[in-house]
Amino acid sequence: MVAHTALSVTSSGGEERIAFEFDGSLPGVVVEHVDPPVYEAGSGDAVAVEGEALLSIRFEPASSARVDGEDVTRTYAGSERVAGTGGTVAEVVRTGDFEALYEWVAGLAAGVPFRVDVDEASGSITVVVPAG
Repeated sequence: MVAHTALSVTSSGGEERIAFEFDGSLPGVVVEHVDPPVYEAGSGDAVAVEGEALLSIRFEPASSARVDGEDVTRTYAGSERVAGTGGTVAEVVRTGDFEALYEWVAGLAAGVPFRVDVDEASGSITVVVPAG
């Protein structure tokens, strides 16, 4: 299983970037616009996400921890709710870390186009949207 280690939301050059860093090889990723409401994996509870449009970001196989027998070591120590840049990205919220499916939802100011940049060398997957 691939371990998530860091998340950042930045803006520069007319783009906003949601960057996920991983330790080791990269997981598969699926990014798509989704309609509200969104639900937390495992519990099924509805999760509120700021923004007018939602972008689901799913990684598999991935997790925020390493499990070795009964030992669990957290690899992502950041918040489950990360503030956006004040432009297009309102916030990014973790909605799942269950059975090797690791999910986040980005709340956006509008349903804008996006691209996904994968950088094996740095161990990062970045979702890029136009700056708002």
